[in-house]
Amino acid sequence: MELIGYDFDNGLSEAYARFRADLHARDENWRRAARKDISADFDPQHAFYRRDGNRHRHFLARVGDRVLGHVSAFFSERLSRQLGVRVGCIGQFEFVEDRAASREAIATACSWLEEICNVSKIWGPMNFEIWHEYRFKTRGFGNRTFAHEPYNPEYYPSHFAEAGFRPLQAWHSFEGRLDGDLRAAHAKAVRRRSDFAAKGMRFDGLDFARLPEELAALHQLIQSALKDFLGFVPLSLEEFLESMAARRGNFDPELVVLARDAESRIAGFAIGFVDVPGDFRQGAEAPRGVCYLGGANPEFGRDIAGIGTAIFGELSERFRARGITTLVQAIVAEGNKSRGLFGASSPAPVSEYVLFEKDVR
Repeated sequence: MELIGYDFDNGLSEAYARFRADLHARDENWRRAARKDISADFDPQHAFYRRDGNRHRHFLARVGDRVLGHVSAFFSERLSRQLGVRVGCIGQFEFVEDRAASREAIATACSWLEEICNVSKIWGPMNFEIWHEYRFKTRGFGNRTFAHEPYNPEYYPSHFAEAGFRPLQAWHSFEGRLDGDLRAAHAKAVRRRSDFAAKGMRFDGLDFARLPEELAALHQLIQSALKDFLGFVPLSLEEFLESMAARRGNFDPELVVLARDAESRIAGFAIGFVDVPGDFRQGAEAPRGVCYLGGANPEFGRDIAGIGTAIFGELSERFRARGITTLVQAIVAEGNKSRGLFGASSPAPVSEYVLFEKDVR
């Protein structure tokens, strides 16, 4: 096997993109979940490559003209500074089921991070930082995926385990029906929304007449809400807008719910989108509502206890108005209190995702 290391090479990155598409061409779940065009990830103008202190190296594995797989090594200066320890990441991982080949590629990427970037820990899979794709799906492969869900072949996590990685943190997604197991939780959320409305709180979408200001405020609120997440790094407004633009095909501005007080200050938010059936079984499955991200403004303190439940009530009503009664609470970290939004009677996790870690010194 030949393992080719490169920083920027259009021919090699395009060969990887073709391999990636061919490897998963028959997997409907991958087709639904994955971002198809990854060319921006290899563009020298990508924000990650332009930031001082960052390093990277890509590795393409092949035998002759046949590509076996790919892995990338990333070092983010701001991630290591935020964590107080030098952490590298490996991502852009795609491989045929050849354990010897993938083990060699992963080991090479890890060695590069250790020798060139002097890291003591390595996380993976992670492309750049947590604001991009990261985590392996580890359970729930028979479930229908949704856009932006971590997704991979079932054998990928074992390749990392055999390379010395262990689970660092897990996340789960849950699914329920407003007219079934979510009935009680939904009724409670709608009542909570009414209680806040009676106190002068209103629940709006984005104000398009003030869109730049609205997005800037949402950017700041997301920063505050996610500051305790594993691997959090501050995101510039420019990077946030780039991230939102990359996802604009899925997100509907009417499904961005902002709770505002009488002075129009944002007390909390939720972002949802409609998950439509895949290409292979068009019309065979009903659309689902995906509750993707949400949080409360910590500046309000205890004055808005329960605002998350109220916002869930508003978002679920907006889904119901579209005839959508099946909801997914997407990618909730273990121990996160938002797990309770679906109520005690909600089903067990339908999918699990794990970020792995390896100590190298």
